[in-house]
Amino acid sequence: TIQPGWLSAQWRIVPAHSGMVRIQNLWHTDQYLHIQNGQLEVSTIDNNWASALWKLEPAHSGWVRIQNSWQKDQYINNSAGKLEAAPIQPNWASALWNLVFVAN
Repeated sequence: TIQPGWLSAQWRIVPAHSGMVRIQNLWHTDQYLHIQNGQLEVSTIDNNWASALWKLEPAHSGWVRIQNSWQKDQYINNSAGKLEAAPIQPNWASALWNLVFVAN
């Protein structure tokens, strides 16, 4: 459970290149989501890590899937009861995200 306003539970979508984004934590602004070590992690990254690049793939009704650039079968989801990057099925609601953008 998180409390309203916790920066550790908030993320910034940072445009990268070729339509990709990085996902930066707002509490630890030097840390990003990546799968460099085979699982979803948040830590500092090297700028050349494709494992920290993500594609926001439109799904339906404003929802998106978040696909990794390095391992294209890996999507952020919570089907196992925790946040992970793993292969998904097309109809999995656990891999759909509603991004809410707020002004800085």
